[in-house]
Amino acid sequence: MKSDQELLKTIQIDLDENEIINLVYLEDQLDPDNNTRQVELMIEGLAEIVSKHPGKKFNLLADLTPIGSGTYMSDRSKEILARAPVFKELLKIAVVSESFLMKTVVLTISIVTGKSESVKWFDNKEEALEWLKK
Repeated sequence: MKSDQELLKTIQIDLDENEIINLVYLEDQLDPDNNTRQVELMIEGLAEIVSKHPGKKFNLLADLTPIGSGTYMSDRSKEILARAPVFKELLKIAVVSESFLMKTVVLTISIVTGKSESVKWFDNKEEALEWLKK
């Protein structure tokens, strides 16, 4: 299994000047343990940003385009995403990706978490940002 330091290099998370949390997946993890830990680290990164601004709600731009067709997500990763309390702090989530698999996973999780109305899928980052800023 990869170290946390190695896995942290596969994602980027930051808060931009518009107070939108930007999440970029740079590398797909096909090993189940690495995939699960990558998701855990991503959730921890989101929670860290949110915890610095108590009571504030954020919009999230999740850019999955660097991983291309994104062919894998472990069952444990799906469970973690479905139960992550940090998503309660997000108003709108825009996902940019070409992966049909990831679209299916994200939309399923959005239904399970009760956020289906606030999650939208986009083919390009510009449209996603426009929607988040409205």
